[in-house]
Amino acid sequence: MTVPKEYFEDHITKGVARGTLRHLFRNRFCIVNLPVGFGKTNIAVMTAMGLAKMNHGELQVAVIAPKSKRLDKSFDDALDSASKYYHVKLTRLPVNKQAVGTFAGLTRMSKRKKEWQDFAQAIVDKPTMFILDETHMTLRDSTSKTSKHFKALLDSVDRAGGFAKVTGLTATPFDKSILDGIGYLVFNGNYNSRTAFYREEVPTYKNAYARGLTQRELEAQIVDNKYIIHKEMFTDIRKVVRQLREIIYSPDAPRDFHIPKNKLLDYPVSLTNNTLADLKLYDKMRRDKAFGSPTEARVTILNAMATDPNLLQQVVRLAKKNQTKLPLIFYQYDVQLEALKNAFAKFGHPIYQINGHSHSYFDGKIDPQGVVFIQYTSGATAFEAKLSNTSIYYVLPDSAINFSQSLGRNARRGQELDIVDNYIMMPMNEKQEMPFDFYKQYNRIKNKTVQNQRFLKTFITPWGMYEKPSTKKKVKPDVS
Repeated sequence: MTVPKEYFEDHITKGVARGTLRHLFRNRFCIVNLPVGFGKTNIAVMTAMGLAKMNHGELQVAVIAPKSKRLDKSFDDALDSASKYYHVKLTRLPVNKQAVGTFAGLTRMSKRKKEWQDFAQAIVDKPTMFILDETHMTLRDSTSKTSKHFKALLDSVDRAGGFAKVTGLTATPFDKSILDGIGYLVFNGNYNSRTAFYREEVPTYKNAYARGLTQRELEAQIVDNKYIIHKEMFTDIRKVVRQLREIIYSPDAPRDFHIPKNKLLDYPVSLTNNTLADLKLYDKMRRDKAFGSPTEARVTILNAMATDPNLLQQVVRLAKKNQTKLPLIFYQYDVQLEALKNAFAKFGHPIYQINGHSHSYFDGKIDPQGVVFIQYTSGATAFEAKLSNTSIYYVLPDSAINFSQSLGRNARRGQELDIVDNYIMMPMNEKQEMPFDFYKQYNRIKNKTVQNQRFLKTFITPWGMYEKPSTKKKVKPDVS
């Protein structure tokens, strides 16, 4: 599908692309942080256009994105359309033989030595830009195999004299605030590893392990259980933030378009007596250490609440409301999916899925009277549901990022509605209080979201600081 030229000519799209280019002049890597609705796909493509113009009208582009983004073909359409409008050659560099690859595919490819070497040589041979959609999903963790292999690949390209830049796109760069920033700094090349960062920036690190502290315990001293950053743990936290500002580009772009607002609605549901009895039993088993691990205990208890008949009945009731259109129902585990399928067995309208088993939502025309079962790990990010006006949080995710990302799936630019209703199903005990495990999960997401937003404000720049055409002769980042 052709993307209209005016989408690329929009002053915000062109301005943010200029700002991205200016960050990339100083760094290997730039994260473009904007809320939903600003057209980050088109911004990334216009950034590629700018790099192409500086490389004799040609650039090789590799795209890494969630699978759902591959299925909606938005990157393919944008790259093909821009190439025609602006008469530049944007060739595609497949990732694991896919035009739009995934981080998992990149990892699989790195294990095949000859293919990995050929991939590196292809980057050395032609100026290349990587577009990483939902950057936070992997690069926050500098110790992950994918992040390590990707960094090593780009280091080898640098040593060979190649030209490679990385543009990341995300509305939610942080889950653990400054701790996630370490991963970005390592990937950008500011530090060789996470260990190198701690040795240089955290004075207590050198003797932490001698005192028996684990990595998790050390991190808890930096960002506590309320997600507040303890600045005194750093030699100079301002230095760390300055370096992150060179990577994280968060322009205060004017919003001259309509997008629906998300309305959060707590929806209390009294659990059945049978479920309450099960919860008391599981709580006793946890105290007696009858579970294999604390995680097993927590998941068992959360699943017991999620499969409660009263809770499922209310989920179906919300989905059947006359004003509800294509509700997105979010869940975590397969046992919850099976419970939903049973509850909706007599629903009478189509049921679509986005999970590890099925991506039927992308298979064809969508009936707005249907429902979509979405597993957080498969569908909290990177797809649009413009026909939907309701989300139902059947359960909450473990990650605050997944919750924040999921709020954007059906609040999209160009929709006529003003409000998207987001129901948070809240199981309640006999005292009409949230059971401990749900209460802990609910508060964790709430606190994380607040503190991450507070930290993210550090990186917001006034509109116009980077977005105007450069007057320097040596550097020409104009993407018009």
